[in-house]
Amino acid sequence: MRLFIEAALEPSALDQVWSAGQRMQAEPSFPVDAVRWVRREALHLTLRFLGEVEEAQAEHAAHALRELDGCGPFELRLGEVGSFGGRRLRVVWVGLTPD
Repeated sequence: MRLFIEAALEPSALDQVWSAGQRMQAEPSFPVDAVRWVRREALHLTLRFLGEVEEAQAEHAAHALRELDGCGPFELRLGEVGSFGGRRLRVVWVGLTPD
């Protein structure tokens, strides 16, 4: 199975990321037809892409992540915006700044 570790965004951060996407779409040079936009609710912060893993590895990762349960929110600053995926964009990303 293909896995990644994600964090949910608080509403204010979600608003900022969504607004950045809206501004990108409004740029005349942006290839709007090349991007399939996700629903606002599907936006998330990918902390680590694990790739293809066996079920035992997934269970180990889930156990390790449960130890973080209850550690509370943390602050991040949104940074530059970019994309990857070759000729047909697959992902539009927003980086983080070390603040």
